[in-house]
Amino acid sequence: MDSLEARKHFENGIEELNLIIDRINNAPALNELSKTQKESIAKILILDRYKKELEREADKSRIDIENEIEIFIANVSKTKSINTQKAYRRAIDRFREWTSKNRLHFLDVKAKEADDYIYFLKSQDCKAPATVRLNIACISAFYSYLERRYDFITNGFRGTKARPAKKTVTKCAYPGKDEIETIIEALPKELKVITSIMARYGLREGAFEKLEILRGNQFRTVTKGKEYKGTFSDETIEEIKRASIDFSKWSGNRIKCLFSYYSRKLFRQGKIKDSYSPHDLRHYFATVEYSKDKDIYRISKLLNHSSIQTTEIYLKGLNVIQ
Repeated sequence: MDSLEARKHFENGIEELNLIIDRINNAPALNELSKTQKESIAKILILDRYKKELEREADKSRIDIENEIEIFIANVSKTKSINTQKAYRRAIDRFREWTSKNRLHFLDVKAKEADDYIYFLKSQDCKAPATVRLNIACISAFYSYLERRYDFITNGFRGTKARPAKKTVTKCAYPGKDEIETIIEALPKELKVITSIMARYGLREGAFEKLEILRGNQFRTVTKGKEYKGTFSDETIEEIKRASIDFSKWSGNRIKCLFSYYSRKLFRQGKIKDSYSPHDLRHYFATVEYSKDKDIYRISKLLNHSSIQTTEIYLKGLNVIQ
């Protein structure tokens, strides 16, 4: 094509574009269209909507959601913590159950549905603000993972204002010896023993599901992805035997919910100074043990911390050291 032909081709293109712009500018308003014209436009819009819906359904059908959950959970914890993975799985399973009950597709959740779920969680008795935040963080992380892999999925939990505000804790409250005895007295048989163990040995609530009693009163468990070993007293072993506890049935979440329920009840009755959590028993244990010899290295080992620095931060938070 020589320069003359190219110029003519360009000018024709400009002329066609001007005609299109002119048609758009002179297009009649909606209220000026006839009934037949409106019906024709409506049909086009409806077909376009159906096309988009079908395309989305086709996209969703190509996602193996069970496989995506397994991949996500297997890689979610940098330390490969079993308890961390369980926390993510529980959060996702609860949300899937909620979407199913409300006839929502798991992959179609947008901001409105995300907010509704947060309001639902906040209405549950054993869901403290921190627990709600943890659940939402887990689910949001999973949707962010899906969003990176599939361009038609959006994370409706991102930026939500429904999430409970994170409160600044000015003072770490934990029960004293008398309060612990009051709490233990109010608990069911098996939970009495578990609570006593948490207060005496500083075990986390998540450590009981994997707890094994070995020879010579020794025990072994896994907590936060790390193995932890220790020795129980004869008294503790006797209490475990009398209660006939099957530790595999005592998940961290079960212990937390039941303990918190009785703690809140006792607090409302004015029998204890605060509504405590199972982790506050670990705080009590740390302060009692540190007061014996001020040996931070021994405390670090007892708490199964990864470093002395972690123990220092822990004790500073309890106002035990400066």
